[in-house]
Amino acid sequence: MTHAQIISLLGEADSSADTAGRAFFAPQTSSEDRKRVLEFMLGEKRYGQIVSLMYCACLNGRVDMKKTSADYVAATGGNSTINTRYFSLFVQTALDCGISEAKFIPMIFLAATSDRKSRLYVWKSSSEWYLSKLAVSDYGRAWEYLGKNDTDFKLFSILIAADRERAVRDLTELAMFGKGVNKVAARKILRGYKSEVTAYVRPLYSSLKNDGKVAAVRLLLTLKNDPDVSAFLSELAQTEKSKSVLKLLGDRTLQTKDIGENPDKRRVEAFFYEAMVLGTPFSPEQFKEKLILSPFHEVADKLFFGVYRGGNLTDIAVVDSGKIFDIENKPIELPADCEVRVLHPAELNYKTEFIKRLNIVQPFEQVKRKVYVASEADKSNNACFGIAGMMTEFGEFKNAMRKIGFRALNRDSESFTSQVGICRNGILCVVNIAPFDFSSAPADFAVRVQSVKFYRERDVVRLGGKQFVDGVAPLSLARMDARTFSEFMYSAYELMGCK
Repeated sequence: MTHAQIISLLGEADSSADTAGRAFFAPQTSSEDRKRVLEFMLGEKRYGQIVSLMYCACLNGRVDMKKTSADYVAATGGNSTINTRYFSLFVQTALDCGISEAKFIPMIFLAATSDRKSRLYVWKSSSEWYLSKLAVSDYGRAWEYLGKNDTDFKLFSILIAADRERAVRDLTELAMFGKGVNKVAARKILRGYKSEVTAYVRPLYSSLKNDGKVAAVRLLLTLKNDPDVSAFLSELAQTEKSKSVLKLLGDRTLQTKDIGENPDKRRVEAFFYEAMVLGTPFSPEQFKEKLILSPFHEVADKLFFGVYRGGNLTDIAVVDSGKIFDIENKPIELPADCEVRVLHPAELNYKTEFIKRLNIVQPFEQVKRKVYVASEADKSNNACFGIAGMMTEFGEFKNAMRKIGFRALNRDSESFTSQVGICRNGILCVVNIAPFDFSSAPADFAVRVQSVKFYRERDVVRLGGKQFVDGVAPLSLARMDARTFSEFMYSAYELMGCK
C-alpha cells in the first residue's frame, strides 16, 4: 500500500491502528511510505496511535494480528521489558526511514512525563532511559531538546544525573537571562540547588552589566532562605552601587513576608538574632519607620543597637515606645549617613562594657553572649588552633552541621572528608577535621577538630560541586572585624558540642 492508503486506514486519532499497522509493516511497503506515514502521525501528534501501530509489528516476525502473539499481549498489558523492545523498534524504524531524532523527541518527552491515564505511559520508563542515555552521550543535544520540549523542566533530574555542575549552571543562566522561558518553573527547580546557584552567580556577578545584575538578584531573592544566598544579598546591599539593583533589594531584610504577614514573637526574635550574627545594616529610615514599630517593637525594645558612621561604632541606642535614646537615656537623632545594626558584645570597649553587667532579661543572649577574640598566636598564624583536639560523636556532629548550616567541602570519590565550612558575608569559615569516611562512619565515631581558618569565598576553588581551599591564602585575622570572628568561632565551638 501507499502511504496515502495507510493513512486513510488510520481513521481518527483514537481509532485502532491494527489494520493500518499490518499494512505499515507489510514487506512490500517501502521505507519512503513508512516515513510519510510516521511524519503524518508525528505532525498530527497522534502519539498514542503510534504506540498502537508499533504493537502491530510482532517482534517474532509475524504481522498477522488475527493471531495475537505473546509479545502483543505482554506489551498491551504493560510489561516493561516487552515495551522497551517496542519502543526501541519505533526509534529504529523512524531512524531507518530517514526521520530525524528532533522530529520524534517531542513524543519521547511527552511519554517520559506521562501519567497512567495516557496511552504513552507504557513507554514512560523507556523514554526516560532514552533521554538519560542521550544526556550522558551528548549533553548539549539533550539540553537543547529539553529547552524546546520540557517547558516545566520536569526531566531536569536527567541532566543533573548526567552532569550536575553543568546542568545547574545552564538552568541558572536560563532562569536569569532566558527569553520566553518558564522562569517560575526554573526557579522552583533551582531551590533544590541553592548553594550551587550561589557558587556560580557570585563570581559571575561582577562581570555582568546592570540588566544582568538585576536578573541575577531577582533569581537570588527567590532563594534567599539559604544562608549563603542571604549572606551574598546582604553583602550586595552594602557594596552595590547600581541604583536599580539597590531598588530591587530595597529593604529586603525587613520584608514582612520573610517572617510572615503576622509574625509571632518567636519569628521576630529569630529575625533580630540573625541580624546580630550577620551584622545586617539598616538605614536610619528603615530603623525608624519599621524596626521600632509593629511587629518588631516588642522585641526591639529589649535590645541594644549600634550606630555606625564610616564603619565605626559611634553610639549605642535603645528604643522605647517608638522613640530612640542613647544609653544615658537621652533622646537622639540618627545621622542621615549612618547605619544601624543590632549591637554585638564583641564591639564593646572599656567605656561601654558595663552594659554586660546589667541585670536585664533579653529575648536572646545579646550582651551576655559568649565572645571569642583572636589571640596574638591566631593572628600570627591566620588560623585558630585553640580549638584543636576537641572531639564529638559523629551523630551529634552531623546534626549540628545541619542545624548551624555547615556543609562538607572536599569529599573525595570515597566520601572521605577533612573540611566542613559555613559561609557568611562573602567569608568562608573552614573547620579542619581529621579525615574520615563521611558516608559510613558510625554515629559514635569520634570526630576530632584540628584548626579553623577563614577564606574569601571568591578565592575558593570550585570543582564538581565541591569547594577546595588547598593552596588558597587564608584571610588575615588581624584585619577581620570582631563580630565576624566571634560569631564564626561561636559556630565552630557549637559544632563541636560546646559554646
